[in-house]
Amino acid sequence: MSSVISYVKENAEHFPDQPAVSDTRQTVSYRELWQKSKNLASWLFAHGFSRNSNILADACADVSFAVTAMGIQLAGCVFVPVGKDISDDLVLRLAGEMQSPLYIGRKNLNGILCLSSADVLNLPEVSTGNEAAWKFPDENDVAEILYTTGTTGKSKGVVLSHRAVFTASDNNLYVDRLNTESVYLIASPLNHINALRKLYSCFLGAAHAVLLDSFLDLKKYYEAIEKYQVNTLLLPPAAVRFLLFVSLDKLHSLAGQIKLIHTNSAPLTETDKETLHQCFPYARLIFGYGATEAGSVCSAYNYAEFPEKVNCIGKCNPHTQIMIVDEKHRKINSSKENPGFLAISGDSLMNGYWRAPDLTAEILQENILYTNDLGYIDEDGFIFMIGRKGDIINCGGLKIAPAEVENVVMQYPEISDCACFGAKDPVAGGMVHLQIVPANENSFDLNDFRRFLKNHLENHQMPRYIKCVKEIPKTPNGKIDRKNLA
Repeated sequence: MSSVISYVKENAEHFPDQPAVSDTRQTVSYRELWQKSKNLASWLFAHGFSRNSNILADACADVSFAVTAMGIQLAGCVFVPVGKDISDDLVLRLAGEMQSPLYIGRKNLNGILCLSSADVLNLPEVSTGNEAAWKFPDENDVAEILYTTGTTGKSKGVVLSHRAVFTASDNNLYVDRLNTESVYLIASPLNHINALRKLYSCFLGAAHAVLLDSFLDLKKYYEAIEKYQVNTLLLPPAAVRFLLFVSLDKLHSLAGQIKLIHTNSAPLTETDKETLHQCFPYARLIFGYGATEAGSVCSAYNYAEFPEKVNCIGKCNPHTQIMIVDEKHRKINSSKENPGFLAISGDSLMNGYWRAPDLTAEILQENILYTNDLGYIDEDGFIFMIGRKGDIINCGGLKIAPAEVENVVMQYPEISDCACFGAKDPVAGGMVHLQIVPANENSFDLNDFRRFLKNHLENHQMPRYIKCVKEIPKTPNGKIDRKNLA
C-alpha cells in the first residue's frame, strides 16, 4: 500500500517538469510540488508539530492548497480542510474542538498560530539530497478529517486513514484513466471529498490538475479551459444544470477537446445526461456513486456506453464491494421489484466519526458501511439507486421515488430545475408535492405542464400540489436539500 505523497515523489523523479497543479495565476511542476511539500513538512517539524497533530487548512483553489495537503501528509500530521468562506469564529471553535495548534489559510486569527497560503509557497528550501531519508506515513495512520453535513444538516468529522485516502484516489484513477496527457479542471469545493479525491487521483496518474473556485464565473471557467487546454472536467450535477442552461452553445464548441466528464455527489436527471451526451458525443461521461464515509467514488459507469440504464450508478470499483441488505442488515437477492439498502465494504471506508463512537456504530459495523440509500443490482452486476429511505413517498402503499418524478419533469423544456417530495395525507398516508423553477415565468403554461405530466406519469405519481419557485434549495455539495422544501 502506498500514500498519495509517495506518488508525488515518484512523479518528481520520473516526470519532473510535468505540470502538477495550476490555478488562475501560476503552475507548479511535480518537481516543485515535491520540493515545496518537503519545505512545509520541514517547517512543521521545526516548529514542534508532532505526528498526528490536527492541522486546519483553508480549502482555497490555488496551488498552495495542494502543497499544504501534501506537506501535512509528509509530516505525518492530519489534514483538516475547511471551507474557504468559513467564519473566524467557526475556525476557532473547530480548532478548539480538535486541539489544532495551527491554521493554514488566508487570514490571521487571534488565539491560534497561523501560516498564510502565500507563505506556504515561500518557505525556506530544504536540501534535495538524501531523498531516501523521508519517511512516508503508515497506511493505518490518520490522513484526513473531512467535515460533512450530508443531508441531515449535522456536522460530522469523517476520519480517514492513509489506506482509505489512497484506495479511494486509486478508485478515481481507475475510473477516469488519468495519465500525463490528462488536464483535469476541478472547479468545486476542495474541502469536499469529491473534488479532493479528483486532485489526488491526478497525483497518482501524474496528470495536471487545474483548480478553480467555482464554475459560476463563466469567463474564468472557459478561460481556464482554453489557457490550459483542459480535456477532463469534474462537473457536479449543479454545474451540469447551470452550464447546460446558460452556455449550451459554448459546451458544444468544446466537443472535440473534452475527453472525459465525471459527475457525482447527487443524482443527475436522465434528460441532463442525454443533453450532455449530445454536447460531447466523443467523451466518456462517468456517473458515480459514493459518500464521504465510503471514500468518494464506490461505483461508476460510462453513460455513453449504457444510455438505456436509467438510475444506474455503475459497477463496483476495484477497492470497493457493494451488496444489498434488508432493514436488519441481512443480504438479499435484490431486483427492481425487491430493492434494499446499499451496504459498502472495502479499504476506502472511514475509521469513524471524530469523537462520535455512538454515531459511528449506527452505520459502521464489522467494516461494513450501512447506508439509507435504496437500490438493487441487476443480473449483469449493474447497481441502480432508487433514492434515500427518508425520501421515498408512500402513497396508499405504492412507493414513489422522487427521482422518478423529477426525471419526467425535467423532460419538459420550460423547466430549469425541480424537486419532488412527500407530504402527509390523512387518507393515502402520503402525497406528491412538486416545486419547479420555470425557465421563463412570463411564458410558462402551468395547464400545459399538468397535461404533460398526466401523459408521462402514473396516476399515483401525479403531484397533488405544484409550486413555482425562484430556486430549489441545495446542500453545499449540490444535492437537493429536501428538509427545506415546503
